[in-house]
Amino acid sequence: MSTFLALAFSFPTAIFTTLLIVVLVYWLLVLVGAVGIELGGDGALDAKAGLIDGIDAKAGVADAHAHVHDGLEGKGALLEALGFGTVPATMIVTFLTVWGWITSMLGAWFLGPALGGFLGPWIGGGLILVLALVSAFVLSSVTARPLRPLFTIRTAPKRRHLLGKVAIVSSLRVDAKFGQAHLEDGGAGLVLPIFCTRENTLKKGDQVLLLEYDKQKEAYEIEPVEWLLPEEVSQLRDPRLAEAMARAHLSRSSRSAARN
Repeated sequence: MSTFLALAFSFPTAIFTTLLIVVLVYWLLVLVGAVGIELGGDGALDAKAGLIDGIDAKAGVADAHAHVHDGLEGKGALLEALGFGTVPATMIVTFLTVWGWITSMLGAWFLGPALGGFLGPWIGGGLILVLALVSAFVLSSVTARPLRPLFTIRTAPKRRHLLGKVAIVSSLRVDAKFGQAHLEDGGAGLVLPIFCTRENTLKKGDQVLLLEYDKQKEAYEIEPVEWLLPEEVSQLRDPRLAEAMARAHLSRSSRSAARN
């Protein structure tokens, strides 16, 4: 035990030991805060407020999550290059600290005596520190890689990005005032309000092309796919061509309405 403590609190492992203590205290406070919110009650909230400085008791876990993601803005490219991607900064620091401590301990145990005797304790310790840092980055990247999908932030597509896409009618009818369609987006899907100004026989399960978003109706104008020409249907495979075709249909309809 004495040998373990001597290694843990000697250079360079003492650096990682200090960071490890800070990280453990941080996660303990986060855990206490989450438990306090879960249990509820003024006593739990007061205890959490006293333990976690900077985290508002009323915000609770939402603020804790905000702190988890703090520090990632402006560093996304660097984190992506290092293999961390969207993993929160606090978890990255935790991985680096834990792996740095482990590799530093192992380096001090196996290489410390030889390097210290040959290069001196400070130079030998400095070399072990560099090796521990490099190893920590590599091992942390490997550890974080499977977790990246868990922290991927999905943003809702903008309305203009949906133009030219094919959706499936989910309502029993579609007219100039009412209609609904389901659009696959790789997740749970989107339920969109739609309308069609022309008479149609659309029913649930039919395919429709999203032409334009009407801000006043807060719905998408659609065109039944069955009304499209064969060459137009083939263009639906390319999103850019499909959007251009949708805009062309809308332009023709506008000119036709203006002449009438």
